[in-house]
Amino acid sequence: MKLGKMWIVVFFVLLSGCAPVAEECEVCEECEVNPFPEGLVLPQVFIMTKLNYTTEDLTALKTNVVDPLVAYFETLDQTVVSIYIDNDNRGGLVKQTFTIEVIISDNDGNADPIYYGFLHSKVDGVIPVWVMETME
Repeated sequence: MKLGKMWIVVFFVLLSGCAPVAEECEVCEECEVNPFPEGLVLPQVFIMTKLNYTTEDLTALKTNVVDPLVAYFETLDQTVVSIYIDNDNRGGLVKQTFTIEVIISDNDGNADPIYYGFLHSKVDGVIPVWVMETME
């Protein structure tokens, strides 16, 4: 039984090693493999039950909420890392209110993110353009 466990460990070690970059590579120390060869796409947008959204709502969320959010935080030299969107009617096509949760990096080298969340409701059946709310 111990021999079987050893083979599993050897197999795992072989799988976790990196592939040679070129054929002339004899010893593989640490490959510098980019896990995102096409570039990391930010923000990562997750829409809960996306299949239950109309095309119009998905387009409006992108152009009227996601794009303005990203643009606003870029003006503050911050990066929107992820956006999570949920709604008041997961199972149906008619949605009125959306819960938006945003994770933002302050780009200061600190691992602690900025969290921003809000409700965004349709006005006359249309998703309005997001504008940052301020306390006055």
